[in-house]
Amino acid sequence: PNDGSVSLREAISAINAGNNLGDPDITAQNPGTFGVNDKIVFSIPNGSTIALTGGALGISPSTVTDKLALVGLGADKLTIRRSTPTGQLLTVGAGITTISGVTFTGARVGPFVGAAINTSGGALTLDGVVIAGNTATATGGGSGGAGAIANLGATMVIKNSTIEDNVVSNSGSGQSGAGIVDT
Repeated sequence: PNDGSVSLREAISAINAGNNLGDPDITAQNPGTFGVNDKIVFSIPNGSTIALTGGALGISPSTVTDKLALVGLGADKLTIRRSTPTGQLLTVGAGITTISGVTFTGARVGPFVGAAINTSGGALTLDGVVIAGNTATATGGGSGGAGAIANLGATMVIKNSTIEDNVVSNSGSGQSGAGIVDT
């Protein structure tokens, strides 16, 4: 905060809150207005990896009609990778979210969730995204989760994207999928 740069987590937190959180480095592109058509655009070199160390990035804007676009450099040019042994990458709980031009990888979670992306509401569009190399582990009965995406209530559109090499290890008999679980 107030350090001359804005992390992806800081930008998402500001959009969720509907203001700049007191950080002059965070600006709304629709002068002074958050929650209208917010867009996160990356100003980092091609080939960059964002190493996610904290909890999942949580998109849950203050109103369900808020729009957020996360515009990457291209799935072959920007990677968001889990750098800790366990954890999700992204949760979407409300709003209208579009994500493009990014690769999600390295997530490892337990049962009942999506490793890379977990949705519980709102609308999510993935366009030109790669989701690969994520793992969900489940034991016993019930839902095992998804290696890539667990859609638990969002309207979802996936286009021009690749979902591959995700894994679910499930010793139970419940619903699970290495790619997408849609409930």
